[in-house]
Amino acid sequence: MNDLTFEEKVEKLEAHLERMMKEHMKLFKNIPAHSSLLEVLNAYTKADLQDIRRFHQIPGASSFNKKELSETLAEQLPSLVLQAVQRMDLDTYKQLLKIVKHNGKSSLKQFSPGQGDVLNNMGIVYGIIENEQPMYYIPQEICDALRAIDGPSLRQRLKKNQEFILCLQGMLYYYGVISKFEAFRYLNELMGPIEQVLHFFQAIEFGSAYYEIIEDVGNHYSFLTADETEAVLNDQASRRSLEYRPFTKHQLMQAGKEDYVEKTAAFYALHAYLKQNYGLVGKELDFVMMDIMESAQKDEPLGQTMAILQDMIEFETVEELHGLMDLIVKLNNSTPKWVLKGHSPNEVSSSAPPISRPSNVIPLQPKLGRNELCHCGSGKKYKKCCGKS
Repeated sequence: MNDLTFEEKVEKLEAHLERMMKEHMKLFKNIPAHSSLLEVLNAYTKADLQDIRRFHQIPGASSFNKKELSETLAEQLPSLVLQAVQRMDLDTYKQLLKIVKHNGKSSLKQFSPGQGDVLNNMGIVYGIIENEQPMYYIPQEICDALRAIDGPSLRQRLKKNQEFILCLQGMLYYYGVISKFEAFRYLNELMGPIEQVLHFFQAIEFGSAYYEIIEDVGNHYSFLTADETEAVLNDQASRRSLEYRPFTKHQLMQAGKEDYVEKTAAFYALHAYLKQNYGLVGKELDFVMMDIMESAQKDEPLGQTMAILQDMIEFETVEELHGLMDLIVKLNNSTPKWVLKGHSPNEVSSSAPPISRPSNVIPLQPKLGRNELCHCGSGKKYKKCCGKS
């Protein structure tokens, strides 16, 4: 994605969102907002109904015709609401209860297209068009079921689900990829014993589909922007002596929030420099900083980071270029990297022994004389070690 200009990235993103919305709008049917659950289901295609049936694993209904399937779902869905909701996080459940209080109706702003699709596949939220106005709709039968199951016990479970999802998203923000076994083991130690293993994995499955930050990759979970998971895993494995950076539950939950960025002093310095000297502001500046941080997290060559900036600004002098490069180097060295298991290069270089394989780091070291001891810790003179070339 870094090969594209800023304008091309924006166009690509807008085109992607437009395609998603166009596909999502196929679920919206021309029916009034007071329609019963059966009336809503009758307006859907058989393929749509099969998606709901498959989610709930309703036995013996795979060969039903559309009418039989609609009637079966209308009869069984209200009693299946609890097992569907138990997979969710608390925030999503509260959103549903908010819609219930508004007679089951909500604007399209309530959910993203992807979130609307997930809730539709669960048989809870539907898309309708009334007076040419598309909206989300929860039929009365489902509204009644959502009210009936509400209580402290359910909310406590959904709160725990939310913590699972946020903590795993936070882990992936820092580590990029982690095995399912390690993720479960880590969270089991961090959050206390997870008594119901199935509940944990159901919550993560929901969070992965609903928030689209966690990617389920076979035996591993990966971060949304991690496109070379095997390479990251291999790099991490090569650093056997380097432990994964430890975090508190609070730290992971913060990092698990959408669009989170760990803002170091170097981040703020570069942000201020771009704003003051090149007039980058608002979403444009945020987009550029997110791109730069993503590149640093992935340990991509610094030339790619400079290419991101060259799409946006023109350098008038070599000194100006060097000044900006210095800020980029400082940002790179203070940014947690996936290949360093969530540590920044600064943290790793200040610890001993040195890592087994060098990262894409430009060390911020003072210039050494050729007869001085090399800074790598070998005990040799600089001219006979790192300064040999």
